[in-house]
Amino acid sequence: VVADLTFSFLQHYNQPLDGDMSWHIIPARVLEPVLENPLGFDVLLMHHSYPNPNRFFSHWSIKRFYDTTPIYLQRFVSPIDSLYLSSALLKTAIQLFLIYFLSLFISGTWRVQKLHFIIASVLVFPLFQTNGYQGYMGIIDMSPTYTFFYALPFLMLLTYSIPLLVESRSSTKPEFRILLRILFIPIGLVCSLSGPLNPGIILIVTVLLYLKYIKKGYLKSAFQVPLKRMVDGVREIPMHFWFYLIPISIFSMYSLYIGSYNSNNQALPLKELYSNLPAGIYF
Repeated sequence: VVADLTFSFLQHYNQPLDGDMSWHIIPARVLEPVLENPLGFDVLLMHHSYPNPNRFFSHWSIKRFYDTTPIYLQRFVSPIDSLYLSSALLKTAIQLFLIYFLSLFISGTWRVQKLHFIIASVLVFPLFQTNGYQGYMGIIDMSPTYTFFYALPFLMLLTYSIPLLVESRSSTKPEFRILLRILFIPIGLVCSLSGPLNPGIILIVTVLLYLKYIKKGYLKSAFQVPLKRMVDGVREIPMHFWFYLIPISIFSMYSLYIGSYNSNNQALPLKELYSNLPAGIYF
């Protein structure tokens, strides 16, 4: 794993910068509305349209990162090298934490010295194609900008999932359970307003998890009346699912709503885009 991360770092370091970086870091004038309205209230209240109104934290993080990290690294390397080094360090750190979290979810243990954890890590890290098959199965984009809009938000979403996983697998009640649930609410908001994929992923996973438990409770219910069996199905949903999944689902629906005012996507109405989808699949 260490050898693979080292090799990945060298590959990340030698990848090109993308043209969108200056648009976000300076930033471009058209991006001022999203940076001035973190929660997109201008869209909600006045129906303003501007680029990516539901992705504030991705825009903010890329600007903040490149405003500070390269400047610090310029104590040791040239200004141009500091940009490439900053990008490589960020991508490698994201890759490390993604491998760690995926290994944690697979093995069920956070102890890196455990054999199950090590095996899971070794099986996972070949999926991180920095070169070669990167275009087909790359998890971290070659583009630094896309890294902030895809890999980093996904890492944040996995972070949000950790207490949900712990409470689902643990037979004992974690200490500070209520406090932890409250503290994770703003993290859910950040996840929902980061990148284009998180809101959809959150809502799909939430629906599937709820349906799984509703079906389980419905089938084992002692009642014959469908409505009462459905009530038993809803009662089967673990209590911590309501605390962790309902707030982030509400945030995600809000994110999708204000995202419908994204000026980048308004060449065609959304309904027309979806109606063209079957033809696109056919061709």
